[in-house]
Amino acid sequence: MTKKPPQFTPIEQTAAGSWFYLVFGVLVIAGGVITLSLGKLHYQNYRGDNVFAPFGIVIGILAIVIYIRNRKPRSPRKSN
Repeated sequence: MTKKPPQFTPIEQTAAGSWFYLVFGVLVIAGGVITLSLGKLHYQNYRGDNVFAPFGIVIGILAIVIYIRNRKPRSPRKSN
């Protein structure tokens, strides 16, 4: 008798995946806003490539929208 391999859930369905989108979005937006406030239009990512700051802000907003759409609804609290 053989065991089935464990089923892995996509990152969007896990709590860690949800938080990843939120943290990623906030960090990318912050990087873009800080760069624009310094009067620059580009910043370097972890690989040294130039990133257009407004594009980074849009990607961050998109990540936060994904977080909001994928979070699980809270169960209503019971009132005593």
